[in-house]
Amino acid sequence: MTFGFSASAALVCALLVSACGGGSSTPATPPPVSSPDPNPPPTTTLITNPPRNCETQGDFTLCVTNHDTRTKSVTVAHMTDLFFDAYPRLVERFNAGAPRTVEFSIGPADFIAGASGNEVRFQTEWLLDHPQDYDVVVHEVMHIVQSYTTAPGWFTEGIADYVRDQYGVNNAASGWSLQMPGAGSAYTDGYGTTGRFLLWLETRYAIEFVDMLDTALRDGSYVPDFWISYTGKTVEQLWQDYVADPAIIGMRLAGLGRHNSPRSANDRQLLSPTMR
Repeated sequence: MTFGFSASAALVCALLVSACGGGSSTPATPPPVSSPDPNPPPTTTLITNPPRNCETQGDFTLCVTNHDTRTKSVTVAHMTDLFFDAYPRLVERFNAGAPRTVEFSIGPADFIAGASGNEVRFQTEWLLDHPQDYDVVVHEVMHIVQSYTTAPGWFTEGIADYVRDQYGVNNAASGWSLQMPGAGSAYTDGYGTTGRFLLWLETRYAIEFVDMLDTALRDGSYVPDFWISYTGKTVEQLWQDYVADPAIIGMRLAGLGRHNSPRSANDRQLLSPTMR
């Protein structure tokens, strides 16, 4: 009994020593010390409770709220100067009832820029990556002037790009221009495609068509026969004429000396020699 007990005890002790890492076994290797991350995640660039900086010139006030420390002051200055240059003229030309105070908000956004009510939101990343594209201000503040309630989107965006072409000051440097008609394009494409179609129509028919169209869209009087009333043709017929001959053959009626916008290279090539 004594021998059996001693053997069992020895066996237990041996197992315990083996399980606990005793005896002459090699000590466990300590975990490696982690090195500092050579590319740590950037600290936030968002500003908590950013100031609202307002400036008034004449009857108009612009308030700018910048939510990102990376926004360049020179960009804000360009945007401010362009607002006071273009917005009062857009209000005078298109909608005297447009807001006299406008808010600019610069910060994170899922879109390049967007207008609602009397506020325009601009995406910081776009302004950083495209510092010359401050004529986007003209497009967006035109949406404030438009104040449409039921207009199709292609009308809204097409007129805004038409206005950017007419009142922008840095379009060429930013690489922006109205688009020529291409294969598969349509007047309902909006933006630069529609904008250039409207410019072509004004120069071909020598009428302030966009002014009348803008008013009809805002007061709800627009009907499909609107195009026939001023040109004698449907919009489909006008688009076919435009695609067949998209040259801009003259300056906008009452536009020369009023908007002073440099034309795109495409338009300069299509102007007649006497109109360049």
